[in-house]
Amino acid sequence: MLVDLHIQHFALIDESKITFTKGLNVLSGETGAGKSIIIQAISLLLGGRASSDWIQTGFEAAMVEGVFDIEELPWVSKRLLEAGIEAPGHELLVRRQFNRQGKNRIFINGSLSTLAVLQKVAEGLVDLCSQHEHQSLLRPAYQTHLLDRFADHTDLLDRYTEAWDKFESAEQAYNHLLHQKGSIDREEFLKFQLAELDQANLQPNEEESLRERKGLLQSADRRSASIQTVLGSLSGDDQEQGAFRCIHRAQESLRQGLSLDDTLLPYSQALAQIEVQLSELIRDLDHYHQRIDFDEADLRGVQERLALIAALKRKHGATVSEILLKRSLIETEMEQMSRWEERLEAQRVARDRARAVLGEIGQELSASRAKAAKKLSKRVTEELAELKMEDVSFKVHSAILSEHSEWTARGGDDVHFLIATNAGHDSKPLSKIASGGELSRVLLAFRQVVADRGGIGVYLFDEIDSGMGGETAFLVGKKLSHVSKSGQVLCITHLPQVAAYSDHHLLVEKKRTGKATFTRIRSLDRSGKNEELARMLGGGNITTNNLKNARELIEMAKGEL
Repeated sequence: MLVDLHIQHFALIDESKITFTKGLNVLSGETGAGKSIIIQAISLLLGGRASSDWIQTGFEAAMVEGVFDIEELPWVSKRLLEAGIEAPGHELLVRRQFNRQGKNRIFINGSLSTLAVLQKVAEGLVDLCSQHEHQSLLRPAYQTHLLDRFADHTDLLDRYTEAWDKFESAEQAYNHLLHQKGSIDREEFLKFQLAELDQANLQPNEEESLRERKGLLQSADRRSASIQTVLGSLSGDDQEQGAFRCIHRAQESLRQGLSLDDTLLPYSQALAQIEVQLSELIRDLDHYHQRIDFDEADLRGVQERLALIAALKRKHGATVSEILLKRSLIETEMEQMSRWEERLEAQRVARDRARAVLGEIGQELSASRAKAAKKLSKRVTEELAELKMEDVSFKVHSAILSEHSEWTARGGDDVHFLIATNAGHDSKPLSKIASGGELSRVLLAFRQVVADRGGIGVYLFDEIDSGMGGETAFLVGKKLSHVSKSGQVLCITHLPQVAAYSDHHLLVEKKRTGKATFTRIRSLDRSGKNEELARMLGGGNITTNNLKNARELIEMAKGEL
């Protein structure tokens, strides 16, 4: 339900904080006081388009903020989660800010959001029935929804939805296969790619090995010169003593000393070990030097191979591993293409089977809807008669569509509401001939007929009392009070008979301060409600008799509840 509404610099409202309650909330006031501003403000909270024309004169920006209690509306919480918005404390807080430069900011539970997200989250939250705004009753989808609620065949709807999802999945898979085979160019292209990759015959880690080989070939001269220098330093030549010869000569001298002092043995042994290790090192380096080979043809072959890999990487993947994976995927796809006829036939059978199941359940759903449509037509017509629309004939049209291609996730039926507002006239679609006041009463009739608990957060009725008075007005008030037991009702009314049933009465007043005119909304206590009803009875005048009659109206309303 709508808990609080905060309006700032919007139309004639400088600033107003309005608190609503459970049950029937009535808004009354003189014509032109600004009651329609409340509807416009709530429309913004539901995703309506903002206009700079609504900004109060003398100000650059306006703000509308609303707090909804969604504890009993789990579908709203689900939508918030899907949009990535948290809903702490089972509350929905919507704030709209807009300025004269056209900048519009939307916040949902404190998070900056978009108009599209707001419209999705708030759809169905408020059933706003006025002449121009949010006439959900006119939408075919909502008309189907109301018929289904009246028919109370939730299990059947769930079965249809499940069958629809399976059929959609099967049809998509079938169409995907058709598209796959339908492209001969695709098959030829895959063959070309596979041949190209097979001819390249890439190996795992080949690029790394080639780069290493390339480095060795390019550094052959430098490595040979370096090893020659090392070998010269270690082994020496005829003109220069090398490290090995020096160590060998030192070993000979140490052996002579050993004959004189045997304590030199450990040093002699250590030097002998060094001599052996150095000899092995010289031998190994010489072998390495002999293996150094520079082959220009070999280097050219390595470079050409690396160039081929680079070209393949540009076409097929960032690494050799990715290229090899792509080759595997191409091979798999071509294998699937080779079995296309078999797989297509199997998928066609699966699709036809799913369509047959959908058709059976769709026929069952259609029969249930057709049966419910007759009862609903009769019940709504009776309710409208009680609302002093005796000459009105209401009819729910429900007929199955012959073409399965026209079926939707909601079913295979064409459902729409028809109404004849005068006896002897043909029935026409509700959207074509119903006025705002008639729509409000039709919706009120539905609220009576359809047990709509937990489906809508707020019912907002405008012009509900259009063209009514006396006994009919009392009846409307009683029905509104009954509807408010299963969902919050906001009702803008000019009739004291309707206002008498209110659980919470709000007065909309136009005030003037100097040259400025503004609208004020205030909550009425029991005494204030009595005075307002007296004003409504007296056409603006409050007399002793009007006050007495107002008290009687309230007592009569209390007695009928």
